[in-house]
Amino acid sequence: MTDFICVNNEQVELWGLYWEEGKACPEYCSWLTKWKGAWPKPGLLSLKEWRRKQLLQARKLALANPPDILTEQSMNFLPLPVNPDTGELNPNSLPLESIWILEALLDPIITDPTNNITEKLKDADAIHMPVDFTITAKEVRKKLGRRFGNAEQLRAFTSLRRWEIVRQYCWDPEKGDGGWSPVKMEVGTVFAYQWKVIEMRRAGVKDKAGKQVDYVFSGMISPVVGFLLLWNLANHRIRPIPQKVYRMSEGAQLLYRQGLPFILIGWCLKYDVACRILGYSVEAKVQNQPRLITGYLNEIVKVVGWRRDTKAEKKHGGRGHNRVWMMKAGKKETKEKWQRRHHKDKVEQARKRFALPMSYA
Repeated sequence: MTDFICVNNEQVELWGLYWEEGKACPEYCSWLTKWKGAWPKPGLLSLKEWRRKQLLQARKLALANPPDILTEQSMNFLPLPVNPDTGELNPNSLPLESIWILEALLDPIITDPTNNITEKLKDADAIHMPVDFTITAKEVRKKLGRRFGNAEQLRAFTSLRRWEIVRQYCWDPEKGDGGWSPVKMEVGTVFAYQWKVIEMRRAGVKDKAGKQVDYVFSGMISPVVGFLLLWNLANHRIRPIPQKVYRMSEGAQLLYRQGLPFILIGWCLKYDVACRILGYSVEAKVQNQPRLITGYLNEIVKVVGWRRDTKAEKKHGGRGHNRVWMMKAGKKETKEKWQRRHHKDKVEQARKRFALPMSYA
């Protein structure tokens, strides 16, 4: 060990005491060794103080770089206010807060390391396999990174469990490079079966209603919807949503989700579609609507990193009801797209070389 770069006998003696105290923690002893030869010296910390500082730094780093929320792609556009296929109002849409709950409860299903979806689907009885979910109100807030009161979550979950699904999308790997096949249901099905909300007492300050409770939302996803959900996930139909999206304004969030299915190939947003998404009257006289829509899109550009193609907007659009907005994916999403395509090509080459079944690709 290097000699002390220090003439303060009190610090030398204190260092020896801390060394004896922290022998059981190699990381702390390594820090003490570096402190011994450092100049100028930072403050000397005890094992308890050092661990507290490490924890604060880890929390600060986690808050600065929160993990994305993973969702299944078809679930991104089924609850939208406007049907992406037709551009008309979607009669089976969900409120924005219910979409938050949906995305928050799908994330644990996707990220669970013990949930081997591909292996499960090899089972002949996979179509009958239930897809269960359980999440607390506190976990929802943590995932979204924003305030979301218990009463608001109860209302949102009520709308979600009653959500009627009359169509679904299934990923077909045999369709060229892969593609979506619509699945029309003769009879609509609600999203959640056998659902329940459990009220649990918690510690801490009371909420606005004067209660100290937390809620646990649990249930089973409709069997048909659950099977298609697992099938799409097994084919890697996953969409990451940055946590910072949930702190955008409501209009920006709705436009962001509407553009998700198209952004990697370029998204052309027409004036009438934008009005339907945001709840504006399409037939009304054009006044402040284009300015408001542009403001929401600029917010997406600032927060998410998408890009506006103003030259294409001037070329293909006009004024008033003929206005269009052209959006492109950010550099990060474009890079990830090409990385996924490169990986897919390598898997396809290996599959042909070793004659692997399509499920492995």
